[in-house]
Parts: sequence; C-alpha cells; structure tokens
Amino acid sequence: KRLDRLRIVEFSSPVPASQAQDVLCLLKDHESVKDLNIAGSKLSKVQADILGNMVRGLEVLVITNCRLTLIQIKNMLNVISNDSTCKMKELYIGSNDLHQLPPLLLSNCVTKLSTLHCDNTYLMDNQVEALFLGISQENSTLKELNILSVDLSGLSPTLISSSLANLVSVNLWGSMLTTDQVEAVFNIPAKNSKLTHLNLSNNDLSLIPPTILSSSICRLTKAEVCHSNLTPMQVTMLLTNVATKDCQLAKLDLTGNPTAVQQLPQQLLQTARSKLDSLELGYF
Repeated sequence: KRLDRLRIVEFSSPVPASQAQDVLCLLKDHESVKDLNIAGSKLSKVQADILGNMVRGLEVLVITNCRLTLIQIKNMLNVISNDSTCKMKELYIGSNDLHQLPPLLLSNCVTKLSTLHCDNTYLMDNQVEALFLGISQENSTLKELNILSVDLSGLSPTLISSSLANLVSVNLWGSMLTTDQVEAVFNIPAKNSKLTHLNLSNNDLSLIPPTILSSSICRLTKAEVCHSNLTPMQVTMLLTNVATKDCQLAKLDLTGNPTAVQQLPQQLLQTARSKLDSLELGYF
C-alpha cells in the first residue's frame, strides 16, 4: 500500500543483478511511480520487454551505468519514440555502451524528451550527426543535453550551432571540439538562441577572440569553462564585462586555467565576484 502513494523511487545503492528484474516488475505495477533512479545497478539480465513496459509509465528514468544490452536500449527507445502513451520526459542513460544503436533511434527521441543525458556512451560519428540533426529541427522538444566525453569533432560547425540554439542547457565537456566548432558556438546570434547554460570545459578555447568569448558567455546565466586553456586576456575581458556591464551571468567556473587566473587584478576579482552568485577559480 505504501507503494501506491510513491511517486519518486531512488536506490541508495545498486540493486543486486539477481533481484533487479523482480524489483522492476514490482515498480512497473504501481502507476504512481513516475521518477525512478536505479543508477549503477546491473540490469543486463532483465528482460527487454519489462524495461520497455516500465518506460511507458515513467516521466523520469535514471539508468546511468547499468550495463544495458543493445536489445534493452532499443526496446526502451522504441517505446519513447513511437508509443503515444509514453510519458517519458527525462532520460539519463550515460555510461552505457550505445555505439551499436541505430542512429535514427536515438535522434527520434528528441521529439518526445525534454532532457537527455547520453554522456560517456561511445557514440559514433553517424549517431552523433543524426542526434544533432534531430535537435536542430523545429519539432525537437529537447531542452537539456549532456553529451560529456563524446567525440563531436566530426560534426559540421553549422550543425552544432543550429542545434545548440534550440537548447537551454548543454554539457559539451571533453567533446574534442575544433576551433571552428567552438567559434560557431560562440557566434550563435543572441536573438536566435535559447541557451542559458553551457559547459565547454576540457575543450581548447585559447584561440577564440576575447571580445567574442566574453560577450557570448555574459549572455548565459551559467557557464563552465574549466581546463580550457584560457588566456589572461580572455579572462580579464570576461570578468571586466561582468564587473562593468549589466550581463545575465550568475554562475561562472574558471577552474583549471591557472595561468590566466594568476594574473588577474585583485580589485577586478572582487568586483566580479560581487556581481555573481558563484565564481569558481580553482585556486592551486
């Protein structure tokens, strides 16, 4: 009876592989459960149709690092993409191997989901291209994308910029972006962009003109540019804009750029910090 009132279920430790199917069957039978976090549990022995049926009634599913099989993933994404009764809005499927997934299957989900975390999933160039093409279309409902540690270097700069303009929050940490791609991101026209949060950490941003980098970041509300080889001029101009102009930025993380941060005037740091809700410098 307690389960009848449960809406959110989160396991504090991984569910044993031998019990996973029974646990999911139990949860599937309770329509009140809409948000399930079973991250870190080995689900590879669970029947694919059970996972498909479970997805149908959920709104949020966290299955990060669950060692899912290809047939399980295909079954779930087919339900999300093609079943009109499916209520799924947020899917966290990172740290599972998706490299054999048909490219269109993942991209079709962007017309149903609002949030997709497919970080560290070994996606191939053709899969990434299909995903970003889907996001760039007018019928895409996706607002938040985490594609951390997935190689995006093969995408055209135009496709990256048109896709990101449709999103609100994007994590591109360690996505091996080229200078042309990064320039395209920073040159998205403000009037065409919905983006408010951008993580470009662990990409080389050193060749982006300081004026372009600073003006683009100041239009966001939250930005992470950690370990991105920023130059002293880039960081100085960025914080000067923060300190002297009425920008949108509230949270900024510059961790891992010691050469640039070490040379900042203390007065500029103090003023910029007073204008922001959070400024991370990563002192060393």
